[in-house]
Amino acid sequence: MIAGVGVSAHPAARDATGEVIGQLLDRVGPSPELLCLFVSGHEAEVDEVVAAVRTTLTPGVLVGTTARTLVGGARELEGRAAIAALGVRAAGTRGLRIATRSVERGTRLEGLDPRVRAEAHSLVVLADPFSFPTAGVLEHLGHRHPHLTVVGAITSAGRRAGANRLFLADDVATAGAVAVAVGGPGA
Repeated sequence: MIAGVGVSAHPAARDATGEVIGQLLDRVGPSPELLCLFVSGHEAEVDEVVAAVRTTLTPGVLVGTTARTLVGGARELEGRAAIAALGVRAAGTRGLRIATRSVERGTRLEGLDPRVRAEAHSLVVLADPFSFPTAGVLEHLGHRHPHLTVVGAITSAGRRAGANRLFLADDVATAGAVAVAVGGPGA
């Protein structure tokens, strides 16, 4: 496995994006299997940031979110414009958009198909606190799929429903969760 981090606190989104892309190209090269992208303070330009990263680096899976505080390498960037990304070369990753919906007997988890749950060994989840019942989903996964290690974060850039952004490939959403399943076929 090869992994590398790119971080920029440049106040201009275009320049910060270019710096992060350059660092990742130097450290991981083009087309990593997984790219985790985190954006703070550039929420108005997030579509452009995601598109530039996706087009230039062409990752197999691109997942990420907006946040108020970012960590990259040895740097913590709190309350200021910044972009941080992790690029990884490792087989067996799959990006997922997951959501819940109410059904007669409670809540149904959608987007995490049974084969992925059975074959993956880890799940990285990035969730919106206003639209995704994280505690209930973690409890469900823990009971039904105890082999699955779950790690992740709650989006924190927005303080109201619809203010956070979740990235999966070229899609930027304002609700639900994005995830990366690690393991399974190809791992």
